[in-house]
Amino acid sequence: MKKIKTLLFYYDDFSNFEVACTAFQFHDGLITAALEQRPFKSEENMVMIPHKTLDEINPAEIDLFVIPGGNPTSLFENATLRSFLTAVADRGGVVAGICGGTGLMAAMGLLKGKKCTGNSAGIGPDWKWGYPLFSESIITNESAVVVDGNMVTSQGRAFLEMSLRLNDVMGMYSSEEERQQDLDWWMGGN
Repeated sequence: MKKIKTLLFYYDDFSNFEVACTAFQFHDGLITAALEQRPFKSEENMVMIPHKTLDEINPAEIDLFVIPGGNPTSLFENATLRSFLTAVADRGGVVAGICGGTGLMAAMGLLKGKKCTGNSAGIGPDWKWGYPLFSESIITNESAVVVDGNMVTSQGRAFLEMSLRLNDVMGMYSSEEERQQDLDWWMGGN
């Protein structure tokens, strides 16, 4: 598999389990980053220290930016993060969000006119802080992972499916057989 420069974004109370498969799949080119250089506690009560801060990274070098779930509402107005994400997306880099991470994508304006999903099991009016953010998006919950151009959104329950779809999007598989072998491995098969 080819090496993809992947940035996994940390913030307070992010959901580590939702991105663990993706981190494993893209570990050869993985950088963890946050807005500050300090420990971050995940929802699972794990303490994670990012490799770098966003201001230490050139967004032109990032192929894939991954936003974990959680509640990133405190970041919705962050200009540094908005600038970085926009730079990655504008040059064709893939931005992926899962669960609450899709709300951050919407708040940053990345999902305007785009098909998307998110939250735990789909975007709906019951998602109090997230639903209004998607007023300019095309919400679809028919698939647990939605790809629209260089934007990938996922429901929280689809963490393995998101990882495999990101491999597809990033051109990691040379054949359907290779993809099936990967899925079989994850599912405990041969």
